[in-house]
Amino acid sequence: MTDQPDGMYHSRMHFRETHTEGQSLDAGTFGVVYLAEKTTNPNTAVVVKYYKPDNYREPGVLPECSLRTEIRIMKQLQQAHQHQGILQLIDSHLAGPTQWLTTPFMAGGSLQHFLETYPSDISIPFMWHVLYSVTESLLYMYFGIRSVDPMGTTTADPNWQPVIHNDGHSGNIFVGPACPPHQFSNFPAIVVADFGLSRSFPPGDFTFCYLAAEEFCKLSTAVIKSMTDVIHRGSAEQFNELNKWMRIFEGHIRQGCRELTKPQGLLKVMLELRVVAEQQRRMNTTRISLEAETDLASVPLLEPAGAVDKDY
Repeated sequence: MTDQPDGMYHSRMHFRETHTEGQSLDAGTFGVVYLAEKTTNPNTAVVVKYYKPDNYREPGVLPECSLRTEIRIMKQLQQAHQHQGILQLIDSHLAGPTQWLTTPFMAGGSLQHFLETYPSDISIPFMWHVLYSVTESLLYMYFGIRSVDPMGTTTADPNWQPVIHNDGHSGNIFVGPACPPHQFSNFPAIVVADFGLSRSFPPGDFTFCYLAAEEFCKLSTAVIKSMTDVIHRGSAEQFNELNKWMRIFEGHIRQGCRELTKPQGLLKVMLELRVVAEQQRRMNTTRISLEAETDLASVPLLEPAGAVDKDY
């Protein structure tokens, strides 16, 4: 079996040949992330991700959640289009146990972190903005629909390889600086990340629909529930519309998503939600607070890490 600590050690040492590794940012179930800079581009912060030692296995025997899977899925998703709602892969390395990837730095952290840090910025329109953004990302992952215009292209790409995230929750949705004005800049950018458990399907293989329908309904429900306790602003009309969609999602979940197991059924509901969410999020013309907006645009000073502990 591959020496587990050495896998992490060699990954970090290899990464440091071309980058400056900084302070630790977070540690999840499977991976650890650090702030970093490429030595040839020292003014641009990136995040490097390694998988924890326990995730290393014998060559050819991959863990259920693997960095190899995450890199493959991210490359697949951005091969034809850089979707604004999918965290982008900047660079990566895979050679036996020496594995790492880099992505842009997202100052807002996870959606869960944002909710806890800026509760006064959470409104019903903000919740609709998150639902809109997540639905946009899933429409791309499931059907290859790229349009950011709710009245634009809504036709699924027949040659698309559908991707199921398999680990969608508020900890895997990241928050970044406010979107450009033409993409509605009152609220921050919302992107889907962490694809280590994801699964892709061949074009035309519609067996993905059940998994996609269940994921879409459960993730949408979880997004709403995660923000309900901290909502401070919203009209009765907006609450009623939100409650209506909650009943729709919960009804589909109770019925095992049977009505959404065909592509057109799932696509129809997702497009309907996208249109409603676009309308609802624009009912509040108030931007997020200056404090939150400033923090989302800031990057912490890189603190170069010390020597790598070979026993880690």
